[in-house]
Amino acid sequence: MPRIKPTKKQYDYLNSIGANPYNSDDEENFSQSQSSLPSFQSSRSGLSLSQRREMSSVFQSRDKLMLAEMQLDEERRRGRCMLFACIVLSVFCMALFKDRWPDDIKKAIIDLLDDGTRNTAPHIVPGSTEEFINHHSSTTMVAPVAQSSSGGEAPEDEDDSYTSSSSLSSVVYYKNEDMAVLPKKNEDKGNDSNNEDVADQSNATVPVDVDFREGIRPPVTIVPEPTEEQKQKNKEEAIMEELQQHLDNLSKYLKWNLPYKPDRDVPVYWAIPLTGTDLLDRVMAKCYDLVQATDQVNLISGHEEEKILNVVTEDDGSKYMNVNLGNLSGVKRAQELRLASSGSVDVIRSSYLYEIALLFQSTAKYGKCFTMVRNPIERSIDVFRKLKATSENPVFQSMTLEEYTNSPYSEDNWMVRFLSNEMEGKLDEHHLDLAKHVLGRKCFIGLTENFAESIRRFAAYFNWDQRYSGEIVNQCMVELNIMKHLNEGDVNLGSMGPAVPKETYAEGTKIYKTLTKLNAMDTELYKYSIALFNRQSLYS
Repeated sequence: MPRIKPTKKQYDYLNSIGANPYNSDDEENFSQSQSSLPSFQSSRSGLSLSQRREMSSVFQSRDKLMLAEMQLDEERRRGRCMLFACIVLSVFCMALFKDRWPDDIKKAIIDLLDDGTRNTAPHIVPGSTEEFINHHSSTTMVAPVAQSSSGGEAPEDEDDSYTSSSSLSSVVYYKNEDMAVLPKKNEDKGNDSNNEDVADQSNATVPVDVDFREGIRPPVTIVPEPTEEQKQKNKEEAIMEELQQHLDNLSKYLKWNLPYKPDRDVPVYWAIPLTGTDLLDRVMAKCYDLVQATDQVNLISGHEEEKILNVVTEDDGSKYMNVNLGNLSGVKRAQELRLASSGSVDVIRSSYLYEIALLFQSTAKYGKCFTMVRNPIERSIDVFRKLKATSENPVFQSMTLEEYTNSPYSEDNWMVRFLSNEMEGKLDEHHLDLAKHVLGRKCFIGLTENFAESIRRFAAYFNWDQRYSGEIVNQCMVELNIMKHLNEGDVNLGSMGPAVPKETYAEGTKIYKTLTKLNAMDTELYKYSIALFNRQSLYS
């Protein structure tokens, strides 16, 4: 029986079902293939319809598979793009906030990089820089940037040292710690012109990491010393950076021109010694019934080491928190006991303005600074009187005022030092500017010379006058003999040495000139405080 050759579509269909006799070399397979196509020989139209259905189903399946593959590829591309974007963003954030990395993470990264560098043994190419350095290892090429105090060579850094030929002279240390002078070659000694060129470059500096290419001396990069204008600019930038750092440390003190809110703010009395602090303490404790955290340890004797915060009530009814803010250990203890956020204290009193700011860290509370300022010359006289009356040092017993002003015991610029947080060393104008900036932004000012008016302003500013009327407070001040002290010009309580006649330290005297010189910045700050006091009258 002759074979019937199918069409191309039928041929493809037979291949898809594995029944194409034209691909079989054996007749038996051909017979089996023929027997599997009875409908093709008997009903041509029926086979064509079934074939089209099968082919349509196959094509649809292939289309779906291809579409799924395309979608998968698209998702893969999107995933790669997202991964790349995340990596770029992570690197950008790491570079942007690298100053805020924890120290342990920085150290781990540095150690990892160091280990990777040291464990990697580089291949040394003949004629390369490494071969030149290894070959000429008799003399250190670049000395360490620091020089020892004895005038000898500074210690070498074994990890970052380069070596050069012995034909190079010793290294000269430059006064700038970041740069070193490039040594000259000994072979230049015989050439006068070359010596002059080298001499002209004696003050030139090059980076410490000097590189040599196959023994050839690299070009010298001359870095001139900064000019006076650049030095002044660098100094101003350093001052501004220091100012910003101090303001950041005092960020928990709100500006004085912001309204006081009892549920948010805690009054902080910056206590300047012998400015009427004891009188103000009595007024706050007796006349306004305020609970104070004070720097006077004698007021809480026996309670300053208790484990929990507690209010200590004196025999006269005065109330104090059981913390001593007169020393740094007491301030730390108050911070551990969370004094600022306890809600039990009405006023915090201390001379340590910066350390007290730590009490408000990690709390929802803010400090509102107020203080009493006094003429620094008169305050210095009272410091001398206080030392003669209370100091256990016998040297003060026979010391005269003139001897005191010329001794190392005499204070110099107490206010500027505490406001700039510079307790030791020499002060300059930027410390005074910093003190003015802090006082002018953070503190509500009272003047010892206007004590009664200052009390009234404090009461109005902190809403103390809502507790008691002005008449009751005035009567309280009379009963405490506070008005008598003010009328007599004595703003201090407790033991004081003999009064010093004002003629002794009047303007123009030797004592006055000495004290004025010692407290020149405090005198300037006092004048600034008077102007600030007049300005703040609108807010009380």
